[in-house]
Amino acid sequence: MISFGIFELVMIAVMGVIFVPPHKLPELMRGLGRFLGQLRQYQRELRRMMNHFDAWQDHCKSEVHTTGTTVRRELERAAHEMAPADSIPLVVEEDVNNVDDTDDTDDTDQADKTVPDAANIQPPPKMSTEV
Repeated sequence: MISFGIFELVMIAVMGVIFVPPHKLPELMRGLGRFLGQLRQYQRELRRMMNHFDAWQDHCKSEVHTTGTTVRRELERAAHEMAPADSIPLVVEEDVNNVDDTDDTDDTDQADKTVPDAANIQPPPKMSTEV
């Protein structure tokens, strides 16, 4: 930002003495002082707003990170709770193998109707755990 030191203020005063009549000089210096004070106030306000914005931005980043982590954990937990796709056909095959074959009557048609065919069972879709 603009910075006025002692040397700059003395140079402005000397130029003011040369170009401004002496009776207008105090009024000009007061106006210049007010202008510089207002400029510094705007500078402080801008810095405060930028710091506030940076803090808000950091807060939003941490909230997004926390939410992403929570969602990823919930998806991983749900994926672990679901039965693996390979276990569904195995359960059906075990049920088919456990059919009582001691009866002499032809029950194969009945067994085929009550136990679903392993080829017709669709495994559940696999869920991606990547976020």
